[in-house]
Amino acid sequence: STYADAVARAARVELLPRTRAATVERLSGALRVTLAGGRSIIADGVVVAVPARAAALLLALVAPAAAAPLRALVDAAVALVGLAYRGDVRLPRGSGVLVPPDAGRLVKAVTFYGQKWPHAAREGITLLRASVGRAGEPVAYDDEELVARVVAELRPLLRLPPKPFDAFVARWDDALPQYAPGHLARV
Repeated sequence: STYADAVARAARVELLPRTRAATVERLSGALRVTLAGGRSIIADGVVVAVPARAAALLLALVAPAAAAPLRALVDAAVALVGLAYRGDVRLPRGSGVLVPPDAGRLVKAVTFYGQKWPHAAREGITLLRASVGRAGEPVAYDDEELVARVVAELRPLLRLPPKPFDAFVARWDDALPQYAPGHLARV
């Protein structure tokens, strides 16, 4: 049992993880949530725990004043590039590196995996995780090109071997909300 399950039991509520809601409508004294498959649920309350644009769509009928500012929020896409190198690469001290926005680099941050999370360190393998993407900077490369560009950028900075023996790319569109001045007043 998970913490969320325990909370749901104590609160006498039903959790529907990985269930997509299509609409939320107000009824007299209740809410009707129509799920993507067409099934409807009548509820006293609904927790909307989704990105801003999706929340705006769900709240459009039941709370249009709340939906409008959510539609205006801008999100940035991000990609994580994992790199695995054989051998113990001598990395700088610390858990990683943050790159300032004005540095003109593709990579925005690098995590030295085994140094940040010693329990995850693997003997004879150096793991890095690079973050790519900022507001206004879409991640426009396919996975192979993205890995090649990240390796080319990090290799001279961290004195890495020529190529990792393994790599992965994980992408999240609309992952990082960009809160402009006045955000709290708008929402």
